[in-house]
This record gives sequence, C-alpha cells and structure tokens, in this order.
Amino acid sequence: MTAMQRYMLLLLAAVACISGQDLGAPIQQQANIKTEDGTPFATSPQIIMLRHDCDILDVFGSGLVVFRPHFYADPVSAPPCEARIIAAGYRPVTVTLSDGAVIVLKRLGANEGSGVSMTNLRAPEAARKEYERGEQDLARKKWAEASGHFERAVAGYPQYASAWSELGAALERQGKLAEAEQALNRAIAADPKYIKPYGQLAELLGDQKRWEDSIEVAERAFRLNPIEFPQVYCAHARASLELGRLDEAEKSARQAIENDTQHSVPQAEYFLAQILAAKGDRTGASQHFKKYLKLDKHGEFAGAARELLKKWKD
Repeated sequence: MTAMQRYMLLLLAAVACISGQDLGAPIQQQANIKTEDGTPFATSPQIIMLRHDCDILDVFGSGLVVFRPHFYADPVSAPPCEARIIAAGYRPVTVTLSDGAVIVLKRLGANEGSGVSMTNLRAPEAARKEYERGEQDLARKKWAEASGHFERAVAGYPQYASAWSELGAALERQGKLAEAEQALNRAIAADPKYIKPYGQLAELLGDQKRWEDSIEVAERAFRLNPIEFPQVYCAHARASLELGRLDEAEKSARQAIENDTQHSVPQAEYFLAQILAAKGDRTGASQHFKKYLKLDKHGEFAGAARELLKKWKD
C-alpha cells in the first residue's frame, strides 16, 4: 500500500468516527483494479454492486477501491461482496471483492462486444435515477410504469443504450411490438458494441416469424463475439431451423448451450432436440428434449416435448 493510499484510508476512518460510526462495525477494506498492460485508466472504473452486502466508499483513478462489508462480528460468515466492474475500453467483469484482491481487466478487442453499455458511464444523474426506477418496476412486472421511467431516461439522455434496451423489453411485454423494435434499434444505434439489444431484437423478430431478419441481426452480433449472451445464438438456431438450415442451426444451438452457464435460455435444448430429430438422430433428440424438460418443465415448449417423447416411446 502506498503512502497516499494509507493516508486516504486513515482519512476515511476519521470521517467515520466523526459521523458516529459504530465502533463495532467492520473495518474498511480495499482491492486494486489494474489493466493487463499497466495502462492508467482514463477515468475511474465504475463499480456496480450486485448484492447489497457492501458499501463502496471510494474508487480512485488509480484503480484503488475502498469498501466496507456489512458484518459486525464474524467475518467468516459474511456474505460475498459481488460487484460488476466497468471501465471504458476494457471487458466488464463480475467479481467478488475481498481485502487485498487484485483484479486485472482485459482490453476489448477491436470488434468485441460488451455485456454493459459504455454509455452508462456518461448518463446524467436524473436519467440514471429514472433508469433505476424503471428496473424496479420491471422486476415487479409493472410494464407500463417501467416504460414511463425508461422513456424519461432516454428523453434526458438520448444515447442511453441500456435504457433503450429495457424500454424495448417493457414495450414488448405490453404487446407493442413495433415500438419495442424501434427502441431496440435505438439501443443498437446508441452503442453498437452493446450486445444485449441484438439478442432481444433477434428474439423479437423470431417471435414474429421474420426468420431472415432475425438471422441478420444475430449475425451482426456474432461479429462482436457475444459470449455473454447465449440468447443471440438461441435466436439464430431457431430461425435457421425454421429455414431448414440444419447445420447452421445445430452449430448455434450448441454454442448457446455451451455459453449458457446460468441456464437462461433452456429453449436452446429444445431447438437442438428438434434439429437432431430433423437430421434423423432420435436418440440425441430424446436426450435434449429431456434436458429441456428438466430445466423448464412448465416452459413454452414443454407440452410439445412431452408429446413427442411419448410418441417415440409408444
């Protein structure tokens, strides 16, 4: 730790004492964010807490992060401080902050897409607050209210790609498909390297049976390396299957499944099963129908999967 870092930590501790912080509270901790090539950050990295188990006290341009976990007695039982770290020009990462941790960020490639829009970093406070309220309403399935918040966010900051993306999601939930498509296109225009709206748009076009359009959008995303978004590959697999392009469909379905560590698109298993069935591989198809039902037994395609498995068994 440098002398400046020690000074800043002592200063923060003094402020805590003056403000009447509970002496039994946990001490402040620190982690360091560095670039893989040692290049200084143009601006301080942004830290987005994924859980509310820590307070970020400060983030310095050097990459030093000062934080305080929410535990008072037993550090061993403390929940992890999970965070998303964003820095312009580097790949966003999800990490667990711990005292003394060193987090190394890798540069984005020339044609590499991101799971987080860099336009978020420049959003004015008022627009960010509207975005956060919209996210809360989305979580509560209050689609109309969410739309209103996102509309106000983009009105105050037209380049807010994440807000356009979420507005598209809220509008789609209300059945306003043309408006949703327009919002998703605005998201892509605002930040062409932001992957999420490509997946949303490819899926939306597929739901309207606009298979060629869905493939075109997905293939634009492929050029950005959308490894964080299996939704893109799943949409491409579905559209390719519908158009009879079985080899392309199988490749995309398998890529979707490989990337989908959180099982966010279980339907990829269903589409792969359909593809294998169309190729005459009933054994492989049965295996993937069963995997789909295990992941999403009440899903959109569950009835069709069960019916086909029963038919093959009989």
